[in-house]
Amino acid sequence: MHITLSKNFLPHSPISLKSTLGLLLILSASLLYGAQTSLALDSSSKSFAKPLKKGAILKTAQSDSPILGDTTQASKNKESDSVQYQADEIDYLVNEKILYLKGNAHVQYQNMTLIADTITYTIDNDQFTAVGSPQLIEGSDTTVGEFMVYNINTKRGVLKYSTTRMDDAYLNAAAIIKSPDNNFYCVDGDYTTCAYPNDPHYYFYAKDIKVLPSDKAIARPAVFNIGGVPIATVPFFILPLDRKRTSGWLTPSFGGQPQAGGYLENIGYYWAINDYLDFRVSSRIAEFKDYMMSASSNYALRYWLSGSISARYSFAGDFSRQTQLYALDYNHTQTLLPDRSFMLSGRGTLVSSQQFYLKNSDRSEDLLNQQVSANMSLSKRLDKINSSISATANRTHNLTTNDITDDLPSISFSLPSRPLYSRQSNRDQSVDPDTGEPAWYEKVYYNYNVNGIVRHIKRPKALAINEVEWTHAGMQQNASLSYNAKLFKYISISPNINIRMYGVDAYKDTLASNFLIANDTLIDTLAQSAISDTGLKQYSIRDTFTQINRNGFIDTFFVVANNDSIKKDSTKIYASHNSGAADATWNGGFSMATTLYGIWPVHILNFVGLRHTLSPSINYTFTPMSTANLDKRFFDVGISTFGQLKQSQVVSFSLNNSFDGKMLTKGDSIKPVESKFHILDASAGISCDVEKGRKGFSDLSLSGSTANQFLAISVSSAFWVYADKTNEVFDIPGLNYYSVNLNPQINMNATGNLWDGDLLTYSGFKGESDPLRYAKAGKQTWQLSLRPSYSFSQSRTSRTAPFITTQNYQLSTSANISFARNWTASWNSYYNFTTNQLVGHSIDFYCDLECWDLRFNWRPSGFNPGYNFLVNIKKIPEIKWERKP
Repeated sequence: MHITLSKNFLPHSPISLKSTLGLLLILSASLLYGAQTSLALDSSSKSFAKPLKKGAILKTAQSDSPILGDTTQASKNKESDSVQYQADEIDYLVNEKILYLKGNAHVQYQNMTLIADTITYTIDNDQFTAVGSPQLIEGSDTTVGEFMVYNINTKRGVLKYSTTRMDDAYLNAAAIIKSPDNNFYCVDGDYTTCAYPNDPHYYFYAKDIKVLPSDKAIARPAVFNIGGVPIATVPFFILPLDRKRTSGWLTPSFGGQPQAGGYLENIGYYWAINDYLDFRVSSRIAEFKDYMMSASSNYALRYWLSGSISARYSFAGDFSRQTQLYALDYNHTQTLLPDRSFMLSGRGTLVSSQQFYLKNSDRSEDLLNQQVSANMSLSKRLDKINSSISATANRTHNLTTNDITDDLPSISFSLPSRPLYSRQSNRDQSVDPDTGEPAWYEKVYYNYNVNGIVRHIKRPKALAINEVEWTHAGMQQNASLSYNAKLFKYISISPNINIRMYGVDAYKDTLASNFLIANDTLIDTLAQSAISDTGLKQYSIRDTFTQINRNGFIDTFFVVANNDSIKKDSTKIYASHNSGAADATWNGGFSMATTLYGIWPVHILNFVGLRHTLSPSINYTFTPMSTANLDKRFFDVGISTFGQLKQSQVVSFSLNNSFDGKMLTKGDSIKPVESKFHILDASAGISCDVEKGRKGFSDLSLSGSTANQFLAISVSSAFWVYADKTNEVFDIPGLNYYSVNLNPQINMNATGNLWDGDLLTYSGFKGESDPLRYAKAGKQTWQLSLRPSYSFSQSRTSRTAPFITTQNYQLSTSANISFARNWTASWNSYYNFTTNQLVGHSIDFYCDLECWDLRFNWRPSGFNPGYNFLVNIKKIPEIKWERKP
């Protein structure tokens, strides 16, 4: 016996029934009396209740709505889970307790939705069988196939020739078995994150695949395919699926080259400690004799803390010549108060020596780096007085000389420029009624800053001139007072006074107490078989040491210095004193400046006017004599120590000129179009120290610059105003130096078309529906760019001496070819014509697709030759195939 429900039948409000007989009674009553009822199917284990729609009335009239139904499974604790269904036609076999859903069948149970042309539901065992493009949707995962069996009680399912979508990935397989814990077991499957699973640009194929959603996929064996071409094969592969940070072992990689041997790297572990902190440790082994260990950590706490730290340590396994090198990189930002007025921040690099980069890095930036620095600063913003205070620890390491300078720490306090007096509460009382400007006493400004430093310097013993290592401190203060006013409404005048003070904790004498012999000589007693005592007497023996040579004999070395070198190459040594010293000085002066404008009615073709802006200025500075501490030399602790300051009165003159033009051209309207453009800047300047009299004049400087949309030209020069070096006799200005610089304002480009359309097409575009097939549609182009720069200068030491020429000509070249819509090739080079050297030279290939990209960089010459090949999966950045020397 079975019941067929068609579109003319609409079930409605629920009534709980206990048997099939009750079902027949209800159906008969509804046909006779048209009562409000619903379909409820009862069995020993479950009952149907709660229809999908409320308020529908059971009647036999024609309706376009599909059949809607609902079933509720009662549990022992009286909680219920509803099975909702919908179809064009429903057949129910009462005796067999089988429900057939035909035509646009939908079944929903908890967070699962099953869609198919036909669905069969066996009530006794809670099993669905779906055919006709079945789709199983669970949360954000979707599975489609040709045939599907699913049991809602055991939560197991079998899918034939199916495709499963999990987050941003797809899994295709001949058969997929779904376990109760929501894991998938696949046979003959492939995995891809490509947006086109039916024709993916890349995929991983495996005979057996186990998928743990939002965790990982385990495949054996696994074949990596690009465009249907197998690229790499591994017997066992674990693919991370969780986009969150997950702890696990890193994927090792290997490589090598004939001249450097082989290596194995990225051997280590990643530990995702929590949502705010992680830790990564890895190692690298080269030829089983060079080792490098690295560890890194990232941390972040929103609004309060963020940063990273990375440490690398390398050593050689041959202990007879063991070298131990390290590098530390860090970046830290921390907010100590909610208003961000109190901050702790710093970043930098600490490295043992430049040898670390030369032995362990192939990055051009590292190999060219001659100096590294590191700092950590604690700063406080004082909003009430608009100032700031900070304490900074800083280290500078010169990788060429191996000099290390540490500031431990430097403390600074700054008051930016501000009015000396201001009536903030009632500014109307301090405004000049005639000019409408603030009163004169509100134009007086002051500023103040203080800086204290504890500096530690360490130099290699072989390069140190005097002290190899020392630590000293100093402090300096600066204060200034200035006033801005107008003189006769057109001249700006600014008087000022500046005060400087310093103090240090130690000093050195100005007279040398000894000297250091620079030219030492090593004399090998075994290498020189006949060395008599008489022969050694001509040397000043400074040291003696012994060493066992490669043959096992004890060899003696004498460190000597030729007596003549004391006069020629000796270095003076000054006695140090650990007592403090301080001094103060001041200077004052004023500056006057104005601006004059003139328009010249020059008419040449469309040129209708020339505007000349003339800006003369005069500056005067007086500095009194300071004779304090004339017998002292000071350590370089990073503050300004004046030493001997002779009294001076320096007057400087400058004249700046600017020329602009105006043109009129015919436009669309009757009124011509006016356009303005800049033509030339020119300036001249000279200064004189009045205290020196006739000898106090400096060189006369002249400079000019001009530019248009193609080229920028700048010229600078200096002229003597004296006849000779005695600076006593004036003469016609004589040229002693000039330079010319030429720089293009824009790149000199050439472009063209290789061909129209798709003469070359990536073979991965197999489907006409692939939108990437039509990306960058149109003509495929090429581009060539030249960026030259040229500088030329000549200088001489006297009016009669010849000029010495210095020139520098450089050419940067780049080319780009798009020979297919998703393939580009580029070439970059940098050539120095002065030294006739190709400084940099690289060739790059790039392929960009929806799910992966390919990059190949080749540096055939230059200071860092080599190559780097990388294939990167965009949605799974952990997976990449990289090759390099």
